[in-house]
Amino acid sequence: MSARRSKPTLRGERGEIASSLLRILLVFVLLGLVANEIGQMVITKVRVENAAAAGAQAGADSWAGVKNLPLAEAAALSGTRTADPTAAVSKFEVLPDGTAVLTASDEARTLFMQHIPFLKKFTVQQAKQSEKHSA
Repeated sequence: MSARRSKPTLRGERGEIASSLLRILLVFVLLGLVANEIGQMVITKVRVENAAAAGAQAGADSWAGVKNLPLAEAAALSGTRTADPTAAVSKFEVLPDGTAVLTASDEARTLFMQHIPFLKKFTVQQAKQSEKHSA
């Protein structure tokens, strides 16, 4: 008696390959979405840091010129808005040595995280910058 060998069917192999490709494609799509979410948060963090620095510098320069806190704060807000119109300034102060300190925040425009309540807090990026008048 000879052992009978069964031929692999092309149909079965095609199904396995298609299934594997679909799984691989799904993994890459999920990795792409995660990379997009993280990338949006990093970009927002950089943008809000730049806006806070611009606002603090504008406030410090104004303070050095007029020594008026409301005017320095208005200049800081204007400088922040010029650098990033969506950034919100939560605090501005001038230290006794003339250093302006500004705290700003902004929400990252993510695809999914901004719509999920328990993840939304991770989309808010904050920055605190201190600047002195540049002579």
